[in-house]
Amino acid sequence: MSFHHKLFQFFYTKQSWLLGLVISCFAFGAAHFYRGGERVYWMWEKHPYVPLILTSIGTYGAILWVRIHEQKLEKSFEAKIQTQKSALQNKIETLTNRQMEVFLLIAAGKSNKEIASEIFIEQSTLKSHINQIYKTLEISNRKQAIKLAKQLEVNSKQTES
Repeated sequence: MSFHHKLFQFFYTKQSWLLGLVISCFAFGAAHFYRGGERVYWMWEKHPYVPLILTSIGTYGAILWVRIHEQKLEKSFEAKIQTQKSALQNKIETLTNRQMEVFLLIAAGKSNKEIASEIFIEQSTLKSHINQIYKTLEISNRKQAIKLAKQLEVNSKQTES
């Protein structure tokens, strides 16, 4: 494991500490000194390298902090997608075998006439199945059905189970 990866993991677990470090480094980078009765002077007047180092540390800390939050957002987004997929999967599972068969044929791009002749039903019955599928899956047209089938990677194996 690289140094950067270890450092990132450390800061990932210590986020509030990291934020404090970043703020402190930026503040100290612009700080000034006061010594006894001497005049006040800016840190960089006598030590020009100190604010540069502190600002660099602060910048690196800020970059790490942004990456940590990016990773958190990514994880929450993935969880949300997974939740949506499982909700849609549950809806798919509520379809009857015949509705699932019709859904798969729609997803395959077949027309109503082709579907009706393939599964030996009247077109009016087919339209009834399609309307029930749309209602169950909360979609309104064939394009959405095809898109949904691709999202869920529905295949003919599901009809067998």
